[in-house]
Amino acid sequence: MISVTYALSSEASLSRGDRKKSGGLRSGEYGGCSICATSFFCQELFEDIACVSIVVNKIKKTHEPCCAYGDRTLRRRFVKRVKISMYLAAFNVVPSVKPVDVNLSPKKASMTAGRKVEVRCYSSGSSPPARMSWFLGNEPLSNHTDLLSIDGNRTTSILSFWPSRSDHKKDLRCRAENFLLSGSALEDGWNLNITYVPQVSLTIRSSTKHAHSSLLEGDDVRFECDVRANPPANEVGWLFEGRPLGSDDPELVMSYRSLLIRRVKKKHRGRYQCYANNAEGTGMSRVVTLRAMCE
Repeated sequence: MISVTYALSSEASLSRGDRKKSGGLRSGEYGGCSICATSFFCQELFEDIACVSIVVNKIKKTHEPCCAYGDRTLRRRFVKRVKISMYLAAFNVVPSVKPVDVNLSPKKASMTAGRKVEVRCYSSGSSPPARMSWFLGNEPLSNHTDLLSIDGNRTTSILSFWPSRSDHKKDLRCRAENFLLSGSALEDGWNLNITYVPQVSLTIRSSTKHAHSSLLEGDDVRFECDVRANPPANEVGWLFEGRPLGSDDPELVMSYRSLLIRRVKKKHRGRYQCYANNAEGTGMSRVVTLRAMCE
C-alpha cells in the first residue's frame, strides 16, 4: 500500500445548487472515470482544496481519478474530474535488508580496572534499523544507549563500561542484527587487556610440622608473597614493622617472592608484609605476625 499526496486542479465545476441536490458525495467509478481510493470527503474537492492525501492500492496510467455524487431519488450523477500531480510516494512495506557492517571503536590497547570507559559500536545498511546488543564473554550487557542517524541508515550504540580485574582476557563483543531476518547478525569485538594495581597475598609456613601459632625459636620460617598484576610487577619488597627489611641479617634469605628466616630468634618476632609495584600503583599484602615461642 502506498501513501501518496496529490495536487488537485479542476477541469470542471459544479454549481452550489447542484451540490445541495446531491444529498452526499462519494468516490467511485462514474462516467468512464475511475478512482481506486479509500473513501474521502469529495466535498473538499469542490471547495478548491489545494491538495489531499488518499491511500491507494494500485495506480494505472488509464485511471482518471474523479469524485462523483448523485441524487439517489432522481438517479442523477455528476462527476468532478481532477488533474493529478504526484509529489511524494513512501512505501509502508519496506523490504528487509541485512546489516552491511558492524564496527567497534575505540579498540583500546588496555583499560584500567574500575575506570569508566565508553565504547561505541556502529552498524549501517539494515532495514529496519539494526538491533544492537553487547556481550562480555557470554554475559549480555544492558548499559548501552542506541541512536539512529537522521536518514535511518546508521545505528550507533554507546556502551558505558566499568572493567574489573576479572574481565582481563575476556572478549567484549557488539552484535548488530535485523530481527526480521534469521542469520543476519554481524559481530565485532576484541580481547580485553585490563590493567590493575598488584593484588598481593602473604602466607607463612615452617620448615617443621609446627603450626604458625606454635612456632619455636630455632625453626626455619618461610614467607611466600603471591602477586597477581597486569602489567607484571617490576618490584616486590618486604616490610618489617612497617619499614623496609634490610638484607644485612645473615639469617635472612630474600628472593623475589619469598623470605626465608633461618633459625628464628626473638629479634625476628613482629609484623611482616610484602608489597609489589607496577605502572598502576602499589599493592600491599595483609600483615602477618610472627610469634616464636622459646623451647
